[in-house]
Amino acid sequence: MTMARAYEEPGAVAVHPDPPAAETDPDPDLELGAEVLRRVFPADVIVWLERKPPAAGLGLLVWSPDEPVPHRRSAPTGAAGGPPVFDDVRARGPYRITSPPGARTMDDPLSAPYQLFLARDEDSAWLLARPDRDFASREVQMAAILLPGMRRAGRPASAPQVRLTSRETGILRLVADGLTAAAIARRLGISVRTVHKHLEHAYAKLSCGDRLSAVMKAGDLGLL
Repeated sequence: MTMARAYEEPGAVAVHPDPPAAETDPDPDLELGAEVLRRVFPADVIVWLERKPPAAGLGLLVWSPDEPVPHRRSAPTGAAGGPPVFDDVRARGPYRITSPPGARTMDDPLSAPYQLFLARDEDSAWLLARPDRDFASREVQMAAILLPGMRRAGRPASAPQVRLTSRETGILRLVADGLTAAAIARRLGISVRTVHKHLEHAYAKLSCGDRLSAVMKAGDLGLL
């Protein structure tokens, strides 16, 4: 992918012009992902956000297990130059932002008041940004439909076999939709304790310790 602009933080922001072609080999998976997002969200700023270098156990963001996937951040519009929505990205070490060819850009997408964050893994994600209006629930649902395929792009085909029960899968899907354990229990007519038991079984099968990791891994494996 041709890099249109890149930043590294914390510290002084380094803005680099387009590097020579030999410096960065095009990534067909990222190019395809950019093309898909441009078709679905043609009016939005689209960038690829990546930790450089990755840090084991320290992702781009601190998420609550009850947050929906993809992650939507909204800051009510106020005075220009308000606080960035993703201060925690900047606080977690150097990162790089890549603007794919043909996509809209802005000087600092992390300062946009409305953002939709499609995490590929702990250290990289697509970020959609808007300066003037929030992402509607339907748009978040559309992004959620795209996300599993975009995560699987470029991943090894020989993934370990994981078999979830239909109940475990259904509960993880509701978690991905942003429902809490109590809301899931009401939806399914079961107790909160039973919801937690099914989640614990899913965690064990997926080798995960929390809801967000379980949803991400199940999505990567095509189980949701």
